[in-house]
Amino acid sequence: MLKLIPNIKVNYCTIDVLTACLIKSSKNSYNRQLTHLLSELYGVENIILTSSGRSALYHLLSYLPQHKVIVPAYTCDVVIEAVTLAGKETIFVHIDRDTLNVEVLPEIDDDCIFIATHQYGFPCKIKEICSTCKEKGAIVIEDCAGALGTKIDGKMAGTFGDFAIFSFNASKLINAPSTGGFLIAKSKADMTALKESISFKPCTYKYKMKNLVKSLAFCLDKNSYVHYWMSKVVWHDASKSYVSAEDYQPNTNVLNNYSFGFYNWQAYVVLKQFKRLHQLLRKRGELTVAYKTRLNRAYQAETFDRQNSSIRYPIYLKNRQEIKCKLKCQGVEIGSGFKHYVCPNGFTEECAVGREIAYLPFSSNYSKREINYIINVLNQEADEQDFNS
Repeated sequence: MLKLIPNIKVNYCTIDVLTACLIKSSKNSYNRQLTHLLSELYGVENIILTSSGRSALYHLLSYLPQHKVIVPAYTCDVVIEAVTLAGKETIFVHIDRDTLNVEVLPEIDDDCIFIATHQYGFPCKIKEICSTCKEKGAIVIEDCAGALGTKIDGKMAGTFGDFAIFSFNASKLINAPSTGGFLIAKSKADMTALKESISFKPCTYKYKMKNLVKSLAFCLDKNSYVHYWMSKVVWHDASKSYVSAEDYQPNTNVLNNYSFGFYNWQAYVVLKQFKRLHQLLRKRGELTVAYKTRLNRAYQAETFDRQNSSIRYPIYLKNRQEIKCKLKCQGVEIGSGFKHYVCPNGFTEECAVGREIAYLPFSSNYSKREINYIINVLNQEADEQDFNS
């Protein structure tokens, strides 16, 4: 038996991290290469590299004058963190559990910023959102944290709205050591003003070492035996993931992390992955096909628009924690949605999504042996019980 197959694996390796140790933070050659590559990929010149996706969102919101921010009622707590710390008012809107995205648009005016989330890389109704917001004078920020590489009618997600944010964190398609992201602005004037409004700190030795040590841990964690022992040390109780919007208080300590930038040694590691972006997308696509064609029909009931670039393979499990524990005992780890999500108490459907959503192991780095083992264990568990009883 494979000890415990992780539900995600980073796309960099130990040698990448060790090489990054030797790269000076004061240089910008790799940053310039990465910015140029992203400009070509998205067909825009207005790009800023940031310390994370949440940092990109915070800096955007701090720059924009509008006061109200519309967000899906099932979303990661870091989105609400950025909104709150930027001094904005959060307006929650319902999602459709079959898409995990906003389906019915709320009342919008020119004091609104609409965060159009492509949840887990599944495209939202971005054309309808942009059309309505343009008519009302509102701003659209595409949340593409999980949608790098996603295309909508042949056009890259992130090129529809006024702005877009992306993430290079460990759970995403492209991974920086150990965090990173970038933002896009459609308007050159906005980009010029944004650059003037953001002042990133020089990289400190402590910041670099902290992130490189975490990155080495992520590399080690790709091994199923190492992950088994790490999971005993680091255990997240999914039953405590929910935070009511009424009780939510952001952690102001993260403002220090927001003030850091994205540095040359991080860009080096990210560039290596971009050189094999098509391979990473292809392997995720192959895993999606394997799940669709070989898994028990209990896993096929969902209607998610599963694209090759999606960063999750979500399903609903009403008895999620019980099944998660059983699968873990057999060497397969499934995830539990966001580590923390913020939702108002009255949004019962979204709270149910948070309790029931689970995601199957999903990475570009599984071996054929691991994929076969995962599928066999999942099918065996599905045969033994009704997943949604």
